[in-house]
Amino acid sequence: MEEKNVKSTFAGEVSEMVAAIFNMLDIHTEELTELERQIISAFSFGMINGAAMEEGADPMTVQGTMAGVLIGQLGYSEKQAVDFMQQLIESTNREFHPTMYAIIHRGLEGYYDYRDQQYSLVHENLTDIIATIVTSND
Repeated sequence: MEEKNVKSTFAGEVSEMVAAIFNMLDIHTEELTELERQIISAFSFGMINGAAMEEGADPMTVQGTMAGVLIGQLGYSEKQAVDFMQQLIESTNREFHPTMYAIIHRGLEGYYDYRDQQYSLVHENLTDIIATIVTSND
């Protein structure tokens, strides 16, 4: 029973953290392009992993929580969430997808800024990533 409490507490904290990202950016999911959704997803994955390291959450809890974020907050279907989750996991290897790897690690840094209530740094970090990648894809 205690393990279930830890998982639901972790999931609730993560959900709150991702909602805060949307509030910081002052956007809604339906306003995002697919590329922006992927960037925010990878950044969120990094933040979730930062929280997991600090909270001692196991990989299955992280995956379940991230799947919930992808479906519930970022609007992916279950199949899309599973497929994208696999890509995110594989992207923790720099050679698999160097750009996604970098975004995940910036999200990890973003978690510590968020934890320390340095919300302007989280906002600046994420908006910089989005601007850089979107501009380079135009």
